[in-house]
Amino acid sequence: MRNPRTLVAQAATAESMQPFGELVEWSAHAGAQRAINAGTSLRRDWPQALHSTDPKDRHALALFAAQARAWPFDATALEVHRLGSQTFLPLGVATGTPAFVVLLALPTATGGIDESSLRALLCHGGQGISLRAGVWHHPLLSVVPASYAVIERADAANDCTVQPLNSVVQVALPDRP
Repeated sequence: MRNPRTLVAQAATAESMQPFGELVEWSAHAGAQRAINAGTSLRRDWPQALHSTDPKDRHALALFAAQARAWPFDATALEVHRLGSQTFLPLGVATGTPAFVVLLALPTATGGIDESSLRALLCHGGQGISLRAGVWHHPLLSVVPASYAVIERADAANDCTVQPLNSVVQVALPDRP
C-alpha cells in the first residue's frame, strides 16, 4: 500500500450525507410533522431511511455497544450491504457531543469502491445516519464509548462484502477548540 491519505472528518449535514443516504436529525428533516401523545410530542417519519431490494425482506432493530476508537484511525478496508439500508443512531450521547465518524464512498459502475468519493463525516449526539443500499462504508467508528440503535435488513442471506482499500486512509477528528 502507498503512504496514507488523511481525511479530516467534516461535520455531518443533510447536504454532505445526500450522496450516501440520509442524515437523521430533527432539524435536517423538512418533512411534515404531527402532534402525538395528546400533544406532548411531535413525530416526523423517515420512510426513505429503510430500504431493501426485496419487498419481502423485513428490518430489525439491533443494539450495538461500541468502544471508542483511537484517533487518528487507519482505515484499510470498507464494507458494503447491497441488499438493504443501514441506520445508525447513537444512544445516550449528549446533543452536540462528537459521537461517531462515518467513512463513506460511492460505488463504481462495476460495484467496487470509488476511492475518489471517500468522505469522513462526524456525527454528534442527536444525529444519526441512514446509508443507502450499495454505499461503501467503514464499520462503526465511535468517538466515545456508546450504545447505538441500528436498523438493518434481517434476513439469513449474508449481505456484507468487505474490500480492501488501495491505500491506507487515515481518518482524523477535527481540532477541538
